[in-house]
Amino acid sequence: MKNRFVRNILGLTTSAFCIGCFLYNENTDLKTTEYNIYNSKIPKLFNNYKIAQISDFHNEKSNRIKNKLIEALQNEKPDIIVITGDFVDSYKPDIKCSIDFLKQIKNIAPIYFIPGNHEAR
Repeated sequence: MKNRFVRNILGLTTSAFCIGCFLYNENTDLKTTEYNIYNSKIPKLFNNYKIAQISDFHNEKSNRIKNKLIEALQNEKPDIIVITGDFVDSYKPDIKCSIDFLKQIKNIAPIYFIPGNHEAR
């Protein structure tokens, strides 16, 4: 009986640790997705037009993530960069951090911004 209890506790602890690692990685790593859109209603002027979208930046302080993002933007050479909300974090605002990041990417492409729920707060 005691052996099964110890195995169950060990199994639960291991599962919790693995889930914690997964969630940490999901919330602290850069995710990129590429979409190719073909539609006859889009003007030919926009053929091969690249839009880089940044969302949920939340005052990212990790230089590792910011540098990966900057490198990805430089490599992709987008025509525009759109920031679609939650660039700052309303729970721990650090506008300077976000502004410093904008200064680092401003020469890659024109930047357009729309606020999200964190900016509204």
